[in-house]
Amino acid sequence: MNYFSHSILYIVFLVKALSVMIQAQELTTIPMQDGMVMPSIHYNAMHNHLSVSVPETVPQLTALAMSHPDQHFSSTAPWYDLLDPAVQGQSFNRQYGFVMDGSSDLLPAETAIWIRRISATEGLHAYQYRSSGPVDQAWVPMFGTDGSSNVLTWNMKMYHPTYVASMGHGPLMADYEAFVVDLDTGESIPDIQPASFTLHWVRASMGGQPTLSIARKLVLSWGGIFRLCPPILRIAD
Repeated sequence: MNYFSHSILYIVFLVKALSVMIQAQELTTIPMQDGMVMPSIHYNAMHNHLSVSVPETVPQLTALAMSHPDQHFSSTAPWYDLLDPAVQGQSFNRQYGFVMDGSSDLLPAETAIWIRRISATEGLHAYQYRSSGPVDQAWVPMFGTDGSSNVLTWNMKMYHPTYVASMGHGPLMADYEAFVVDLDTGESIPDIQPASFTLHWVRASMGGQPTLSIARKLVLSWGGIFRLCPPILRIAD
């Protein structure tokens, strides 16, 4: 086997190795961005009303380039265009999760609690998200995003929407109402007082933090010299 054939085989081997490395950096799920923050909903049967307890922790909407600088989403994922740094690279967070309070009274038969978004900071969007593998994925606008319904027909199990906003400054907020509905009609039950609550976010900033850029160079020379430069990591102040 001549030198040219050896060089071609070496290129093929390195390209395959690089492909494996890239796949290892590919995220199949959307990170939560920190620990869960659980607004808990409570039904009081004696007073016939709902209440909502919201933790004091304020989640940060953070871009993937900041929280996971060495990773990316699959280009086939439905959230790729919005969240991947190679495209829009918007900030996101999944920490908030609606849950029933463990001490809540039982709801009346054939009723459920639904959640309505009343208002939100302009530019704050919400999506129903699911990923249990590369095939079973969902990314559906909700809470008024892209003309969707502003009501979540909640099944009263733990539920984490994905909140998304463009990079920027300043706090964001959304006002909600939890209310009890008749499952047969989908209408709210006026005798049970709903509960209003507000969720807050801040946006993570790149200011003062180092950024990571990755460059890959393949240098070929057919004058008897073959050289492959490995991936180069550059840290910029």
